[in-house]
Amino acid sequence: MSLRNVTLLAIIGICYLFVSRTVGTLVPRLFVNLTAAQFNVVLSFLASLAAVAFFAYFYKDYVQEGKGRLRVASVLATIGASGTSLLHAKGLSILFDPHAFPWLTRAHFIEPMIHWASSILILVFFISLHQETRHQEETKLRGPALFAVIGSSITLLVRTFVLVNYLCFREVRWFSDLAPELIVVFMPIIVFSFFASLYFFISFYRAQTETD
Repeated sequence: MSLRNVTLLAIIGICYLFVSRTVGTLVPRLFVNLTAAQFNVVLSFLASLAAVAFFAYFYKDYVQEGKGRLRVASVLATIGASGTSLLHAKGLSILFDPHAFPWLTRAHFIEPMIHWASSILILVFFISLHQETRHQEETKLRGPALFAVIGSSITLLVRTFVLVNYLCFREVRWFSDLAPELIVVFMPIIVFSFFASLYFFISFYRAQTETD
């Protein structure tokens, strides 16, 4: 599979995850049905794997020899995305066989910690990529990479809030758990973060299409 096709899968994946989380926030009863919840968690897991594949293929097919910093950042981003996939696998375990990995379903601290660490690693990747585009004649990805840095920074701030809240109160509160007034306030920020990252992936896909 080519990097261009993997990028397209990543675009589809991040769009599905965003729509799924948004709908789940606005219509929380939608996934109360077990079948709907299982269907959603399977698709979410597959979507998370698409992100893992993107960073892995980016390292393999895009990063040139001698770009040590970007190569390391690509590996770190692959690890970060894999951590997120592990959390979706946890969701699969809870819905399909909660007794398969009891330690995983009981360890509530794992989720905010992995999300936070994953956000850091992916932010490092986009920062490294943006710095790389500043030293290249090719400027098409400079702006999209900067938007990805901004979007990833917002995501890191949100997940830092979740982690700090857990460490202080031993309570995991995601965006959907906030009061409706706070959801209305923060929703535009979350939406901007999503579209900033999506803009990079679409721009990167177009760049790959032009070179094929």
